[in-house]
Amino acid sequence: MEMEQVHQSSTDAASSLLVTALNEGRDVIMDGTLSWVPFVVQTITMARNVHRHRYRMGAGYKVGENGDVIENYWERIGERQQLLQLS
Repeated sequence: MEMEQVHQSSTDAASSLLVTALNEGRDVIMDGTLSWVPFVVQTITMARNVHRHRYRMGAGYKVGENGDVIENYWERIGERQQLLQLS
């Protein structure tokens, strides 16, 4: 396995754990440089809204055939259903 594939595999695993933890309402601690601005902005937005919406991993960093860069790290997949508790 090439080094780039190893990096991508570990990054995907970490992203999957992050989105799962947030969707389940767990606290998370992120460690790293967080120097990739679009990733940081999208991750903070997801963390702020996860109590209202559910998320899944997006396609990530992709370069289109025309050379345009698309960065979609998280996709909102729907509204979180609020349970009404009758007392």
